[in-house]
Amino acid sequence: MVNIDFKKQHNPILIIAGEKDNIVPVSLIEKNFKAYNNKNSRIDFRVFEDRTHYICGQTKWEEVAKYIHEWIESLR
Repeated sequence: MVNIDFKKQHNPILIIAGEKDNIVPVSLIEKNFKAYNNKNSRIDFRVFEDRTHYICGQTKWEEVAKYIHEWIESLR
């Protein structure tokens, strides 16, 4: 098992979730997001409505891809 130091500075992280994900519920994903607490590191969290665990393969996947692309571009 890998031990993660959530207080350690890290590269930018984007965490996405599907509102209707029954495999990994939003509450668990949000808990992981909140665990990272280094004030000098960027971490963002976005929940996509009406999405399941298959978030990038569902209808309107382009919305998710566009958001991810714009997030990556914002790092420049």
